[in-house]
Amino acid sequence: MLGARLRQRLDLQHELRAAIDRTDIRVHYQPISDLVTGRHAGVEALARWPHEVHGWIPPEDFIPVAERSGLIVPLGDFVLQRAVSEFAAWQAEHPKWAHMYLSVNVSNRQLTSYTVDLVQKVLDEAGLEADRLWLEITESALVIDPESTGRVLNELRQLGVHLAIDDFGTGYSSLLSLKRFPVELVKIDRSFIEGLGQDPDSDAIVTAVLGLAQSLNLGTIAEGVETELQHRRLIERGCRLAQGYRLGQPRPLDALG
Repeated sequence: MLGARLRQRLDLQHELRAAIDRTDIRVHYQPISDLVTGRHAGVEALARWPHEVHGWIPPEDFIPVAERSGLIVPLGDFVLQRAVSEFAAWQAEHPKWAHMYLSVNVSNRQLTSYTVDLVQKVLDEAGLEADRLWLEITESALVIDPESTGRVLNELRQLGVHLAIDDFGTGYSSLLSLKRFPVELVKIDRSFIEGLGQDPDSDAIVTAVLGLAQSLNLGTIAEGVETELQHRRLIERGCRLAQGYRLGQPRPLDALG
């Protein structure tokens, strides 16, 4: 059984490498919306893999494979380039969405190999202003190599790119990290949003994170909003921006209008 699982994982890794090389990976975009007005503020770029035999491979199946194998670096670079290119072209064709920004995830391994030159090159080729791009980093990236990470993040901010911490509350960063690094926004993990209005602990954690962010002049986005109750509770607690299936599923940009 172990041998079969290992072979399956290695096969998926080989096929993922080939899919990246052939640029078979697609990028879908999930809206980040204003909970009060319903207006889209931005979109998050998400990798999607349409397998020629098995159909769409769920991200929860191929992203861990990419992370373990190191393929997360070429995959992440591809998503960044494709997303910036598509987003810039889409905004040029749809002036009514000119206010929106693009958010792209950056893995720990990407961050250690990231260069400002790469980001600048991608932005220049697409003709997208740096302040239209947000990069989302995980909490663990802030503690693995804080000196190197801090240097890269400061250079990216000097370039004009904005920085957010993804899945806040599930990693290992301390409050000192929020002060030490040039992040401007935290995304509240869906595991806390899920229990809003039903679990007192979830309500307390979300309220605390929102208060902490406000006191540090950080923005917030709630992830995984799927119910009317969660929607209402977030508005009551002063959270303005969110994403989740209630607000919009990941889809190609053209599907946004």
